[in-house]
Amino acid sequence: MKTFKILFITALATIVLAACNNTTEEKDNGKMDSGSKSGMMKEKSDKEMTATFMGDFKGESGHTVSGKTKIKDGKLMLTDFKTDEGPDLHVYLSKGTDVKDAKEISKIDLKESEQTFDLAGIDVEKYDTVLIYCDKAHELFGSAMYSDKTADMMGNFKGLNDKKVTGMVTLNDTKLMLSDFSTDKGPDLHVYLVKNDKIESGVSLGKVDLKNKEQSFSIPKDINLKDYKKVVIYCDEAHVMFGEAVL
Repeated sequence: MKTFKILFITALATIVLAACNNTTEEKDNGKMDSGSKSGMMKEKSDKEMTATFMGDFKGESGHTVSGKTKIKDGKLMLTDFKTDEGPDLHVYLSKGTDVKDAKEISKIDLKESEQTFDLAGIDVEKYDTVLIYCDKAHELFGSAMYSDKTADMMGNFKGLNDKKVTGMVTLNDTKLMLSDFSTDKGPDLHVYLVKNDKIESGVSLGKVDLKNKEQSFSIPKDINLKDYKKVVIYCDEAHVMFGEAVL
């Protein structure tokens, strides 16, 4: 009988200890999972705080908006900023130029060329464009597509010689990229890197695809991008500049 009691107590103790160990392991695993998630969130937050995003404004819907936007350290900054007047202009972050799912940031000051807005709690990587939008008239005044500053140079296209060219150009050491790009049709359009206002100072990187909004061109290794001031869409056959983007 005594032997049975001893065996029973021993077995019971073993079960209790095993349960405790399982509970401890679950807690430890929970702590590790929580710590891992916390670390990932902190890493993302740190990236957003240290990354710099930049873009240039262009007018929309027949309005004139100009200047630059910069996102850094949880702030959105407008510099050298000008806009047509509107009754109720606000700045938004959006994906493209559709204000439907955009994030309203603040009302803007029509008279200030330098303005700063707080972006606390906003994941700027969910968006790619800063909008100037009139809430009262429900009309888009201007937009600036932004990207990470790891790209060396960027600019927005505008038409020349009564031609329409829109979109954004981004350059790094090896590639020139066109995004959200469109142009009036021409018989022989090429993309050029240009040092000044004369096409003779430029170098052709390739022929433009009239139907493709996203295009990329290789940059020759012997080219120093710092020597070039513009990207030009040029018709070789008609000898006409269709559009340019100042870098």
